Amino acid sequence: MFDAVEAAGGHIACVIYNVGNNTPGRIHDMTASYFEQSWRTICLGGFLFGRETVRRMRAAGQRSSVPRTLIFTGASASLRGRAGYGAFNAAKGGLGNLAAALAKEHASDGIHISHVVIDGGIDGDKMDQAMPDGTKKAACEQLIDLKGIAASYWFLHQQDRRAWTFELDLRTWQEQWQWAALARRYEPPPQRLFNSHRRIHERGWRRHHVMWIKNRRARAVALLDGETCAINRLSSYAHSR
Repeated sequence: MFDAVEAAGGHIACVIYNVGNNTPGRIHDMTASYFEQSWRTICLGGFLFGRETVRRMRAAGQRSSVPRTLIFTGASASLRGRAGYGAFNAAKGGLGNLAAALAKEHASDGIHISHVVIDGGIDGDKMDQAMPDGTKKAACEQLIDLKGIAASYWFLHQQDRRAWTFELDLRTWQEQWQWAALARRYEPPPQRLFNSHRRIHERGWRRHHVMWIKNRRARAVALLDGETCAINRLSSYAHSR
């Protein structure tokens, strides 16, 4: 594929790895070959594709002023494990980590590497075949628009290198956020965390670490020594934010 582009006088500017379908199944019923095939298709395939891409892009060096972009398509499975999808979770999770490693290794080469999480069904040919016309029409607003996905990928390719995005997640306005297992990272901590100083003192704990991450950044990180006054100060601070 790469040879064909270069033989025709072209150059590699933007490539997308979009391989791999869902592979459901409970782990205790799963064969090793089934698990391996999912990994080979999604993760190993991504490795081979990504390695060849960066080799070609690095070889081109600064000969082209066109932005160079490599995009991996992920899913909500890239971010969390879900019962009944162990093989798919492992493969997509591995692909996402591979993309992160590549991005860190080749940013200095001027290669923008991104990972796009597609959180939901896509309004495309597969859905057309799988759903009757009436059902498809009713569910249209719950399916991610293909043109919207393409526009987002193009947006990544056109980004200034001083403001690159690594991970972008896409969903419809009606999506129920299938990766809600991670939502606790963006929610304020329960009230009981700030009312626990009595239990901490009674159990003789000398140190207690509380970490609160909200809106994808640390809002309060405190290392407490068990003193009631310090815990009260943390509680007052958290409620004032």
